[in-house]
Amino acid sequence: MRNVTSFTLVLSLWLLPVNSAGQTNILTQHNNPQRTGANTGETRLTTQNVKSGDFGKLWEYPVRGRIYAQPLYVTIDRPGPNPVTHMVIVATAENWVYAFSADSNSPAPLWRFDAGSANVALAARVYLDDGGQKHGQDITPTVGIIGTPVIDLENLTMYFVAMTQETGQDRFAHTLHAIDITNGVSKGRQLITGSVEGGGTFNSHRQNQRAALALVKDPALGDRVYVAWSGFGDIRPYDGFVMSYGTMNSPNPLKKLAQFQVARFNPTLGSRHKRGGIWHSGGGPAIDDRGNALYVVTGDGDSRNNHAGRDFDSSTVRLDLGLRVQDYYTPSYQNFLNENDLDLSVAGPMIPEDQPDAQGRPVKLLVHAGKAGIVYVLNRDRLGRFHEHSNDIIQELQAFPTADDLEHQMEPSHIHTTPVYWRAPDGGRVYVASDYNLGIRAHLFQNEKLGTLPVASNFFPRAPISQMSLSSNGSQAGTGILWAISSPTGLVATYPGILYAFDAETLEMIYSSETHPFDRLGDYPRFNAPTIADGKAFVPTFTNKLVVYGLCSRAPANTCRCNVCP
Repeated sequence: MRNVTSFTLVLSLWLLPVNSAGQTNILTQHNNPQRTGANTGETRLTTQNVKSGDFGKLWEYPVRGRIYAQPLYVTIDRPGPNPVTHMVIVATAENWVYAFSADSNSPAPLWRFDAGSANVALAARVYLDDGGQKHGQDITPTVGIIGTPVIDLENLTMYFVAMTQETGQDRFAHTLHAIDITNGVSKGRQLITGSVEGGGTFNSHRQNQRAALALVKDPALGDRVYVAWSGFGDIRPYDGFVMSYGTMNSPNPLKKLAQFQVARFNPTLGSRHKRGGIWHSGGGPAIDDRGNALYVVTGDGDSRNNHAGRDFDSSTVRLDLGLRVQDYYTPSYQNFLNENDLDLSVAGPMIPEDQPDAQGRPVKLLVHAGKAGIVYVLNRDRLGRFHEHSNDIIQELQAFPTADDLEHQMEPSHIHTTPVYWRAPDGGRVYVASDYNLGIRAHLFQNEKLGTLPVASNFFPRAPISQMSLSSNGSQAGTGILWAISSPTGLVATYPGILYAFDAETLEMIYSSETHPFDRLGDYPRFNAPTIADGKAFVPTFTNKLVVYGLCSRAPANTCRCNVCP
């Protein structure tokens, strides 16, 4: 039996839902700075009413460009002749930002902001290497706003990065923008620049701002926005970075404050290591619930095991707010991960509730996963560092095995989704999904470790699975719903997306947007998540639209919604 007395207060803090005084706000990717993916204040949607006939497509908002960034949701008092209470804000790969009234089916935005649509970067030029050779376009056809923005609600400001290029030239730039969320007016912008330790300067042509932005409120030093970087399709040379900038209300508005560089060891004069990108499949850095550290997971790079602690590719890293390395974990098999593109950074970090050890003492955890199908459970107070013949971490769970050893891991094992955490009626659960066709699994915490066998699973022949979201009314039975977007094939540009809802307790599928033709979504938005708030699901697409699903109207006086007339 668990001794829970010593950490009841810690759990009570996590019981607080996204809602506060009836207000729902989803201000960052995966719902909160800890990246749990859960909105535990959803009181309208349940496993009983999310089903075809009762739940379906309500309307669509037209936008220009594919949506790689997760939609954000704000409860706000916007006065005027047409007051607005709830806004959904979405950014696109054509450098447009739109705000819509989340309570209205009007296709007209409340406002829109142009961050450089006329000179948005073109994937056909971005994905050329230095020799002019074309590479596969993971992001296409334009590369504008890709990483999910972050909102500072207290100061009514949203921050995001837009990529542009000079007309007719292969010269590219990234710009950090700050805009007023009440009217879409610019508050300021800053060109991203910087030097590279070991030689060179920041090169926008090679740097991909894919990971979500993060915001930390720091009354002592000033609030900061954090921006992480990787590469485009592993086209060299590129570097993994995290950069911090002062917010508009800080003493240094939009000034670059610090930079962390993943690979920096100089083994021989005139050469250095590179890569180690931070992309998290669109996930963001996870912010410690104490607000004094952030965590990133890095991709494969050029270094070797004997450089661990100086280079940080294929590692989990804890940074202080000044982006100094506080701790790290590098697997003993880092060399193998680097040599075989078994990227750790494909699934972002997630901070669940503290879990008790066998003596009832709370353990501060960090969970992430990778291409090898392994879920890593780490102690945030002691990540584990590097050991040549062992790994000093809490747990490595082979969630999606295809063989008995790493050397034979195949693509179905890949986990490209940041794990989701929910305190279900039976305890704390972590949900992980295969990027190909091994489905979704839920593992229950048993003290500070996850149970080896899933407590629920769902295998369905769809590939791949996007980032997931979860909605619930606290831990109440019958309210937990796991949401995911998938596609019938692994191709990401031309195939339809499908919105799925699963009972989060059993992982039984309770809704599919393919059941009714009217509900169909649009092209699959790879590595993106639906946003669930106030009884609606706001679902991104690659078909120039944001699609809204919700409970169907049954009142005869109302317009027929969900294409199901009373």
